Amino acid sequence: VTSPLIWHAAHGGEPILKMVRHFLGDDIIVKFNSVFVKPAKTGSATPWHQDNGLWRDGETEPFNWWMALDPATSENGCLQFIPGTHRGEIVQHVLYEDSIHGELPRDLVENTLNRQNVEHIELEPGDLVAWHSNAWHYSPANTSPNGRIAIAGVYTNPEIISRRRRGWPNFRW
Repeated sequence: VTSPLIWHAAHGGEPILKMVRHFLGDDIIVKFNSVFVKPAKTGSATPWHQDNGLWRDGETEPFNWWMALDPATSENGCLQFIPGTHRGEIVQHVLYEDSIHGELPRDLVENTLNRQNVEHIELEPGDLVAWHSNAWHYSPANTSPNGRIAIAGVYTNPEIISRRRRGWPNFRW
């Protein structure tokens, strides 16, 4: 995601930076950036997780966003969230034998899904969703004939980092 076009238009673009500065102030740091690709008929699922559960650094205030470059639909694996989970604790994630990365305990997810609704976040190209790092989210496999590509970023600031439980990682400035 270091392509100048993507970097300047999205990560360093004024629309996203305006939102990030609203929440974090003017002194911001890119913590993470990525491209998420779900090819047609073969794109794998991303298990239920909290970003904080994967990072394990204790930061609960970063600004997370995900932007669709292709339509993101229920059929091709759009993001799904469980409303209200951002108010909960960071849950210890489990690396199951078939996991692509740590995930929320499956029995806890199943029990929660039996009590709460899931919001499917369908987006058109250029639409963006932002969330709290504690929010539970998931993306199902893409079994549709349409691929899906998105870019994402996470921003933090020096004040948040100063409260971290772990050391200062290698951020891109």
